[in-house]
Amino acid sequence: MMNKATFKNWLVLIKETAFRSSIGIIYVAIVLGAVFLGGEYLYGLLSFMALVTVYEIVDMEFKGKQWWKKAIYGAIGVLLWLVLYFFSLRVFLVLLFVIFFLWFFVYAVILKKEEEMFSSSYYMFFFLIMYVLVGLYIGIELYEQVGKMSFTSLLVMVWTFDVFSYVGGKTMGKTKLVPTISPGKTWEGFITGWLSLAILEVLLWISNIWKVEPYTLGISVILLAPVLLTGDLVESVVKRKAGVKDSGFIIPGHGGMWDRIDSTIAAFYIMWLLEYLEQVIGSVKM
Repeated sequence: MMNKATFKNWLVLIKETAFRSSIGIIYVAIVLGAVFLGGEYLYGLLSFMALVTVYEIVDMEFKGKQWWKKAIYGAIGVLLWLVLYFFSLRVFLVLLFVIFFLWFFVYAVILKKEEEMFSSSYYMFFFLIMYVLVGLYIGIELYEQVGKMSFTSLLVMVWTFDVFSYVGGKTMGKTKLVPTISPGKTWEGFITGWLSLAILEVLLWISNIWKVEPYTLGISVILLAPVLLTGDLVESVVKRKAGVKDSGFIIPGHGGMWDRIDSTIAAFYIMWLLEYLEQVIGSVKM
């Protein structure tokens, strides 16, 4: 028989899940609407995600710093996204390192602030900006390469893993996965998410909705779940360092924008690589 404490925990879980689900449905509707409309709608949404995430990264990495420093680094993030979006990845990378060189020169030679120059926040900023912005840009390329249905399939995979990992962790979670980074994550939740994701991948492939080669399916079944988890953990490291629970507050019940797209960005990277692998193998066969 269910005791009072267990019943209360289940009631809290149901309420939390209902609220998160209602907000999640709105989020999913917006994203899928942009995907199926395509073009400037999807690109506009990904640009909005990029700029909000840039703000969240700057706010976390430079917590307690002067407002003008946040403004400068925020402007750098916005500039880099605009260059990436309107020009190319190559121009983006060149500009990123030119900015880095100029930043290094100003702090080391002009300001003589060697200690501040070697602060991990600054290096982390450049890494995270590159990681997030390039990831979202790759998402645009992936959409153009695989089409609406396969791109939507990938998003549904990411959401399935997130939902079942959360539910599995809440209902069965006992063994901590990486307590020093994310105390709430458990092996039980991760395995639940992994198995649910693997089943969905196979079903989407069998039904010919997700059109990939058999070897891509096999690699994805093995690697996609660990990659999605790692995308989540990368953000968790940053939040833990900043001493915050959420990256922001733009999505009620879910936290910030980065909280919502952390795994999606990781998925874009591995799926773009697998798509590229298919193209290489296809060209060799020809």
